[in-house]
Amino acid sequence: GVNWVQSKYLGETPKGQGYQKLIEVSASDGDSAMEFQNCFSSNYDLYRIVAEDMRPSTDKKNLLFQWMVDSTAQTGTYNSAYFYQDGLGQSQSGQVGNQSIAILSNNTGTDVRESATSIFHCNPQSTNAKSLMGKGIGQMSSDNDSRTRTWHSISDYATKTTAYNGIKFYWSAGNFESGTVRIYGRQS
Repeated sequence: GVNWVQSKYLGETPKGQGYQKLIEVSASDGDSAMEFQNCFSSNYDLYRIVAEDMRPSTDKKNLLFQWMVDSTAQTGTYNSAYFYQDGLGQSQSGQVGNQSIAILSNNTGTDVRESATSIFHCNPQSTNAKSLMGKGIGQMSSDNDSRTRTWHSISDYATKTTAYNGIKFYWSAGNFESGTVRIYGRQS
């Protein structure tokens, strides 16, 4: 027989057969952050976070994240490894350690055609490393020649024994102009 993937497959699957949509939130113009409290639990083994049309209200800003415990953002030590390549052929890889933040997209612009879209995977409830792994694409600000940049990263938080039940997205300065985040959970 032929197996057909039905509409809304990610959001309507039984245990062990895919991802279930847990929450969807869109930023309003002027929001300082997108905070998701109590969205992670031991009910799921892996989470997928889809962030679309993430646009700052101030040009040329970095999209950042922090883990949360209840309503408290974790500002301890983040370590990140990244690789990016842009439309002008420039590329770079690197590692940044001992930071209170982790970059998910950089120099994102504010024009209508400029924004960042990414997919991340994590398990912040695990007793192992609290890593957020992802890849995305963003349109940089016009003073960066409005180039398109792909971004691949993994960010690890130094405190491994705490289970995090939330996540916060925000810009390096300024507020959101737009953005939609969907969080999915998968059970084994």
